Order: sequence, then C-alpha cells, then structure tokens
Amino acid sequence: NNYSYQMYTTNTGKLRIDLSTTGTTYANIVSTASLTAGVWNHVAATWNGSTVKLFINGVQDASTLSFSGTLFGAATTVDIGRVSGSNNQMYTGQIDEVRVFNRALTSLEILNTMNSTLSGNENGLKGYWNFDDGTAGDLTPNNNNGALFGNAAITLPNVEFIPPVDTVLVADTNIVMVRLIKTGLPFGTFNFPAYLTSNDPLNTQIIIPGSLYIDSLPP
Repeated sequence: NNYSYQMYTTNTGKLRIDLSTTGTTYANIVSTASLTAGVWNHVAATWNGSTVKLFINGVQDASTLSFSGTLFGAATTVDIGRVSGSNNQMYTGQIDEVRVFNRALTSLEILNTMNSTLSGNENGLKGYWNFDDGTAGDLTPNNNNGALFGNAAITLPNVEFIPPVDTVLVADTNIVMVRLIKTGLPFGTFNFPAYLTSNDPLNTQIIIPGSLYIDSLPP
C-alpha cells in the first residue's frame, strides 16, 4: 500500500500497471500481449490524465484503461526491480534504460527512442537511469540518484561489439570482437552476453554468454 503506481510482469508473462489516487485502492491494466521470456523486451506505459496505454516493443497494446484524478503523493522512494517497500517481491532478470517522464509520450516518441540512449535533458524527463557508468545515478539534472541493494548488480557497461550488427549466412562463420571502453573497472566478474536473432521460428534468439574476470590492476 501507499504507492502511486507500479509496473510489473504477471506470472503469466503479461505487463501490468497499477495506479492509485488514494494509496489504498488501485486501478490496473493488464496487457493483452505477452512478453517473451529470455530476451530483451521494451515496455512502456503512458497516462495523459484520462487514459492509460501500454506499449510492448514499441507497439501499443490492445488494452487501455480510463483513469483520472491526481496520483497519490507517496512519500516513498522509487524502487526498480521490486515491489515498493517489499523484500520478498523481487524481479528476477535484467532491467535497463529506466525512464520516468511527467508527460505522456506519443507512440512515435516511444518507437523512436526505445533503442537509443537519451541526453537527460529531454522534455518532461524527470528520472533516467541507464547504468552505463556502473552506478544507479540519475542522468537528468534532477539528481534522483539511486543505490543498489541486496543482490542487485550492474553488468559490464560500455562494451563495444565489432561489428555491432552483422548478418551470418547459413553454414557460414563470423568473428565478433569485444572491446572494453570502460576504465577504472573494479575487481570481479562482469558479463556481456551477445544476442543473435534467428529466422528459426522455434528459436528466434540465441544468447551467447561472455564474461570478463578482473583479478588485479594491469602492470
């Protein structure tokens, strides 16, 4: 209780958002489409003061919700990856490029920016966390900086794949180089999976795990 809104996935793989004007009762909307497990999904929700819309991978979902009023002014922190204030309702998976606006983005704005990083000064952007600097710092001038708790960890930022995008023909081979463009990495293990998109309808994405272990400073 006592939160304004929350977005999460249901146990059936749907996207859901709850909103409240009181902090005790909630209106909710659940997507018609399902998310795809094991691959990156882009999700977004907008509210223009009267209608809530959901977007999955840049496509507006068929579900909409009529909702009006003023969101409950919860005096709590924004939690990414868990239900607010709960230590037993954690998200298992990876989250990146978290953005909070104080206005409803258009479907075209969502589509045009879903695969791009932001400058941090976009119109209405109140909080932006892309974790590329290895922290949960806010990249807007609002300084809504976060902190990691529990087992939360940031995978290796600023890894460059060369070439970044390529096509592999049937029965062909390809070499992809991985270049680290981050200095000052702490000791430990960092992961950088490569995602291959396949035209096989039974296996549309192949994940090739990669990792780097740093055990000492260079000589």
